Amino acid sequence: MNNIVQKFLFLYFVISTSIALGQFEMADSTNKVVIKPFSPPVGAVIQNLLYTPAKVFLAPDIFGDNHNLLDYRGKSVVLYFIKKDCASCNEGLKSLNELKNILGENIVIFAFSNESKKKLLEYYKGKRQDYNIMFNSKVFGEMMYAGSLGYPRLFYIDREGYTTKIIPSETFNNSVDIEKLIIKTISDIEKGR
Repeated sequence: MNNIVQKFLFLYFVISTSIALGQFEMADSTNKVVIKPFSPPVGAVIQNLLYTPAKVFLAPDIFGDNHNLLDYRGKSVVLYFIKKDCASCNEGLKSLNELKNILGENIVIFAFSNESKKKLLEYYKGKRQDYNIMFNSKVFGEMMYAGSLGYPRLFYIDREGYTTKIIPSETFNNSVDIEKLIIKTISDIEKGR
């Protein structure tokens, strides 16, 4: 009797954990249960985050300076999430210095990479950047900023601390000129203030 209860509890635990992490799908020919990770539609994710207070992070950049999002109230903030092996991500990085040159001190820019601090220091050695380079983004706030939206993705946080623009990876993937897309989008928002 005790063995049956243990098996039932184990089965209940497996099913409830699987429901929390994914969706069940029955395979037709093998009758195996396949668990697919749950991924809400891009539009729903964006809708849930737009015009809400930005998720606060406290994280160090690759040079050891700590950044608290709350310290930048009164300035516009751009968060750009990248992977180093992503061509679109790297193309977008080119626009960040130019964006800072255009908008000056009124904007703070963060490039969050999933790479280690050591690898990023090697990559940026001798290259001057006008944006903050954040490392290990999976540890420092990435999931708060909709990891399901893919790479690259961009968040614009207004001066009051609200997320008012989100560009998911599919928009970048459909763009012929990512650099112009970023600069035009953020410049237009800033001009409209």
